[in-house]
Amino acid sequence: MVAIRTLFLLTVILSLCASGIAADVTDHRIIVEIDGGISIVPPSSETRAMLGMVRNPIDGTIYLNTQSQGLYKSTDNGKKWTASPVNFDPTVPAGQRLHGLGVSSTGTLYLLHQRHGSELFISTSTDGGTAWSTTQIDYANLASNPYDTSDNDYNTFVELSDGTMMTAIELRYPEPEVQDYLGSPERCGFHETIIRSTDGGKTWGDPTLMHRFVAETSMAIDPNDSTHILAMTRIQRGLLSGEDPAAVMKKTGCSREDWTATMAYKNGILLESTDKGRSFSEVKGGMVGFYEHRGTMFWAPNDIIVVINPTQPDGRSRVARISLDGGDTWVNGTIGGTSQYNQSMTFELVPSSPGASYMTPTVEISPNHFLTTYVHNDAAGKLTISGVFWHIEPTSVSRQISKGSFHVSFAPIEVPANGGQTVIDVSLRNFLSEDVTVTIKPVMGAASRWRIEPEVQEALLKAGGRVQPNRFVATVPSREQVYPAPEFSITFARAGFEPITTIVRPPVKAFVLGQCPAAANPPVIDGKLDDDAWQSSPVFSKFVTADASSPTKFATEVRSSHDRENLYLSFRCHEPNLAGLVINVNDRDGDVWLDDSVEIFLDTNLDRKTYLHLVFNPEAVASDGIGFSRAWNGLFAAKAGRETEVWTLEVAVPWATLQMEPPTPGQRIGFEVVRNRAQSGERTQWSPTYGGNHLPQQYGTLIIGP
Repeated sequence: MVAIRTLFLLTVILSLCASGIAADVTDHRIIVEIDGGISIVPPSSETRAMLGMVRNPIDGTIYLNTQSQGLYKSTDNGKKWTASPVNFDPTVPAGQRLHGLGVSSTGTLYLLHQRHGSELFISTSTDGGTAWSTTQIDYANLASNPYDTSDNDYNTFVELSDGTMMTAIELRYPEPEVQDYLGSPERCGFHETIIRSTDGGKTWGDPTLMHRFVAETSMAIDPNDSTHILAMTRIQRGLLSGEDPAAVMKKTGCSREDWTATMAYKNGILLESTDKGRSFSEVKGGMVGFYEHRGTMFWAPNDIIVVINPTQPDGRSRVARISLDGGDTWVNGTIGGTSQYNQSMTFELVPSSPGASYMTPTVEISPNHFLTTYVHNDAAGKLTISGVFWHIEPTSVSRQISKGSFHVSFAPIEVPANGGQTVIDVSLRNFLSEDVTVTIKPVMGAASRWRIEPEVQEALLKAGGRVQPNRFVATVPSREQVYPAPEFSITFARAGFEPITTIVRPPVKAFVLGQCPAAANPPVIDGKLDDDAWQSSPVFSKFVTADASSPTKFATEVRSSHDRENLYLSFRCHEPNLAGLVINVNDRDGDVWLDDSVEIFLDTNLDRKTYLHLVFNPEAVASDGIGFSRAWNGLFAAKAGRETEVWTLEVAVPWATLQMEPPTPGQRIGFEVVRNRAQSGERTQWSPTYGGNHLPQQYGTLIIGP
């Protein structure tokens, strides 16, 4: 997904514990520790509460919206809570339900509220909730064809860097046209719509449709880029004309065919906007299970994202899915994580408890430490609101909480353009009160062409946190022989403790280069790789795993060529089990990357930030987009074929589709190819990214030839 961030350092965090030395690597492997719980709102006769929670950035006060029992607030990081009644102006009808809570960078509180779907208000408070100013929203006229109702249940607010406040509201056309979320093709759905205020909440308008079939949206804005917004929301609708019930049920997890007319979808889904919320697209791999439809999202300043969903089938357990890098990847128990949100791990915060889950919002108490609030029933069946304090840590070999730590940082290894000598710098710091001995040794497999000196280094890490640099000198014949890249074995020892060893692989900055010669005669796009253009094109075949640890087990050969009209690419994917190819996607812009497939990434302006993305399976079914968004559709030709134990693909992409003029000899394009072998789960890359596929700063370079 999503926002791209440059990899500067690979840092290893390690700890000494009472029973020995525990080693933790700052990759995407974490554990979640529960620190305790708290009762916030005493039992009541209420039957539901869609909670919202924010922290005032000015004074740190945490506000909790209970929906029907006003606000509660805490001034000590959630340890103690007091009721904060909401008293609107007398002109506001009594009986308001508080559906949405937000706070601006200046500390102004925002509340979205109503009694029913025929009215809608947004109120603001600049004094911590004592006094409120209210604006009635003319929701009916937010479209040329007036809406009938605005039935909200849960809303959030986000603020752009220019102070614009935004919220998403649900808009419906009259029953029976809606027919339980379906209705006529032109008018069905929730019509979740973004509205905006540029004057501190006094007026609201400038509507843009977020998605026709979602509601109860939790938005979070990128702390480093306010043009970038993620939203966890609920997609719910019945079958549309022409949809196959069995296929939809398989996709969504709906288990009852009698539900499909009105509820074929009732899932949580992740949406993304890169244009300040003007448009949203469904994130690939962003839909979770049936009835996991009420999710909240929190985006911390250090780029950690926490999404809380209920679990299926009872929907009463509360689980967290976590990203450590702003949604680029999601924690799934591996070093690199996964770019697929729905393939991420779930960390249980609250076991199944009586009562429905509703919304479970989160705020950050301190870096990596959080408070999540939730609704449940007490022993007498009364609704109550509680909270759970928790934190995340890097996975520990000993699985123990550390009492002190020291750090090992590898700078990215810079490989010269033509190979040769380079340095590998390692920085060590010991924050303990005792000295620690560290032994660092390069580890290279038989296929490695690296030579690294010295063969081993030992260092005494003095207590106190002082930086102690170490340097290795490395030689690699050429950039084409960089992979597999070296690893380093790091052994930590201390008197009276058993030593422990961890393996670290520093990132390598060696932009892989590929030549793209001109085609005297353009290839025929028929899936047969017998054209003259392919016979004279260099082959790119040194595919490795994403962390550069090992070469591919199943060879992939890529060739490129060009003329004034098109970029041509051919793929020969060696496959000993053609009968076992995974080909489930038949429609364009489906989840093609989950099939056996090849992915093409083209950074045409070589800014190492923006890129086009094309994916093809062995039937040449395509998915295309800009970055993570699939809203863009380009023109291209593609055809797949078969050879003995090989599936093939030919692609012709017009330069106009790539949004560039025909290139000149010597021009360079950021280029990456990924092969997904779904039947074995192997993912290999031409230029290893040391993480997910959507990391253009790690892509190779395609050089346009004469």
